[in-house]
Amino acid sequence: MTKFTDSLMGREVKNKSAQSVSFTIGGAVFLMVILSALTIMVAVATVYSTYDDAEAVNVSGSMRMQSYRLAYDTETHASNINKHIQRFEVSLYSSSMQNLMQWNVPSDIQEDYQAIIERWQIMKNLLLTKQYVEYQQHVPIFVSRIDKFVLKLQLNTEKKLLDMVVFCGFGLTCIILISLVIMRFVRLKVLHPLQALVRASRKVESQNFDVVLNDSVDNELGAVASTFNGMTRKLKDHYERLEAMVEHKTEELRHANSSLTVLYKSTQQLSASRLSPAHFQQIIDNMSSIDNIEAVKLIIDDSAGQPTELVSGEISKGAWVDKALILDEVRLGSLRLQITSQFSEQELIDNMSYILARGIYYNQAQKKFEQLLIYGERSAIARELHDSLAQSLSFLKIQTSLLKRSMKQEGPADNMPKSSIIVQEIDDGLREAYTQLRILLSTFRFSIDEANFSDALNVLLEKLQTTTDAEIEVENKLSSILLEAHQQVHLLQIIREATNNAIKHANSTLIRVQCLQNKEQITVSITDNGCGFDTDIEKTGHYGLSILNERSQYLNGKLTIDSEPNQGSTIRITFNCKDESDSE
Repeated sequence: MTKFTDSLMGREVKNKSAQSVSFTIGGAVFLMVILSALTIMVAVATVYSTYDDAEAVNVSGSMRMQSYRLAYDTETHASNINKHIQRFEVSLYSSSMQNLMQWNVPSDIQEDYQAIIERWQIMKNLLLTKQYVEYQQHVPIFVSRIDKFVLKLQLNTEKKLLDMVVFCGFGLTCIILISLVIMRFVRLKVLHPLQALVRASRKVESQNFDVVLNDSVDNELGAVASTFNGMTRKLKDHYERLEAMVEHKTEELRHANSSLTVLYKSTQQLSASRLSPAHFQQIIDNMSSIDNIEAVKLIIDDSAGQPTELVSGEISKGAWVDKALILDEVRLGSLRLQITSQFSEQELIDNMSYILARGIYYNQAQKKFEQLLIYGERSAIARELHDSLAQSLSFLKIQTSLLKRSMKQEGPADNMPKSSIIVQEIDDGLREAYTQLRILLSTFRFSIDEANFSDALNVLLEKLQTTTDAEIEVENKLSSILLEAHQQVHLLQIIREATNNAIKHANSTLIRVQCLQNKEQITVSITDNGCGFDTDIEKTGHYGLSILNERSQYLNGKLTIDSEPNQGSTIRITFNCKDESDSE
C-alpha cells in the first residue's frame, strides 16, 4: 500500500511540475538579456558613427576657414598659396570625409559632398591659372554650400541620437514590462506558495502537524506542497508513537544525567593538584543539589584530634542516613544525608562514598609526601652542614686547644695578656658557633613519619616524655585536614623547641600543650609551672626563643611569651591556617 501511494505521489509530482517555474523565469530572463544586448549594440554603433560625424563637422568647418584664407592669399598674392591648396585637399579628402560615402550615410549628404568636390576642382583651376577675381566671386557660393553641408551633418547626427534614445527607451520599457510580469509571476506562483510553506514549517516546528498546504499549483512548488502534506501526516504518526516513549525515558535520563554530573564534578575536584577542605565542600554542595537530597554532612575522622565536619543544604528534623567512608578496610570518616522518600539512587551514594574516601586518603598521602620532601631536604642540608661546617669548627676547636697549650708551655699568661685575651675570645666564639650548629643540625634532623598532625604530635610528646620526669599533658582540638604540610612541620618544631626549653630550663613538674581552633584561627600554647624567667633579660648562649620567633614568622603568626620569675611560663603562637605563604 505504501509503495502504491508513493508511486501515485511520484506521478502527481511529475504532472504538477509540467509547467516549470525555472523554465518560465529562465525564458523571461533570456528575453531580457537579448533586449539588453540589442540596446547596447545599437547604442555602441550610434556612438561610433556619431564620432565620425563630429569629426566631419569639424573638418567641414575648417574648410570654410581655408576657403577664406585662399581668398586672402589671392588678394595679397602670397607665395604659399600652393601649400594652402594642398592643406585644403587634405581636409577635403580626409578619412572622416571619405567615410561619408558608406552605405549608412543618407544620399543627400553624399550628393552634397560630391558637389563640393566638383566645385572645388573648378575653384582649384581658377587658383592655378591665377584667375583670382573669378575665384573670389565663387568663394561665397562655395562657403554657402559647405554651410548647408555642415547643417545636414548636424541634423543627421541629431537624428541618429534621437533614434538611439527611442530604441533604448523602447528596449528599457520592454525590460521593465517583462520584469513586472516576472515579479507578478514569482509572487503568485512562487512567493505565495513559499510563504505558505514557511508558515506550515513553523507550525510543524512547534509540533503542530495539523497543517495542509494547497497542492493545486501546477509547478514544482505544488509538488513540494503535496510531498510536504504527506510528510506531515507521517511525522504526526511517528511523533505520537514516540512522544510516549520519550516522556517515559526523559525522567530517567534526567536523574541519570544529574547523578553523572555530580560524579563528574566530584572527580574534577579530586583531580586538583592540592586537595583542601574547599574541594570537599564543593563535592557535598554538588550532592545537595540532586533532587530528593535535602542536606549532606561530611565527617572526616581524626584519630587524636578534632574531626572535621562540612555541611551543605538545609538541615531538617528528619533522620540521617549514615554511610561509612572506608578504603582498604580503614575507616576515614562518614557521609550522612537527609533524603526524601522518593530518593532511590543508592548506587550514587555508594559511588560518592568511594570518591570521598579516595579523596581523604589522597589528601593524607599527599600531605605525607610533602612532609617527606621537606624532611628529606632538611636532612640533606644537615648532612652538608655536618660534613663541611661542623668538621671545620671541630678542627678549629682542636687547633685552638693546641694553641692554648703551646702558649702555656712558652710562659705564663701574664707575659702575653693581649694574646691570651684574643685566644680566649676565639675559643668562646668557636664554642658558641658550635652550639648554634648543633641546635641547627638537631632542628634539620627532626623527622616524624605520621602525616596526621594529631598522631605526629602524640609521637613527638611521647619521645619528649622519656627525657623528663615532668608530666606532659596535651589537649588537641585541631583538624589535621586544615593544616598544610609546611604549617604542620613548623608547628611541630615550635612545640618541640618550646617543650625542650621547659624541660631543660624550667625545672617544672607539669608541661601542658594546648592546640585550639576557632574556624580558621589556630592557637597553640605551651605552659609550664616551672621557675619562669624575666622576658626583658636576654641570656647569652641561649637561642631557643629566637628560633621560636623565626618559626612563627614562617607561619605569618604572632608569638607571645608570658613569664615571670617563679610564676611559670606560657609560650603562645596564633596564626591563620588559610595563609599558605611560607617564607622559608
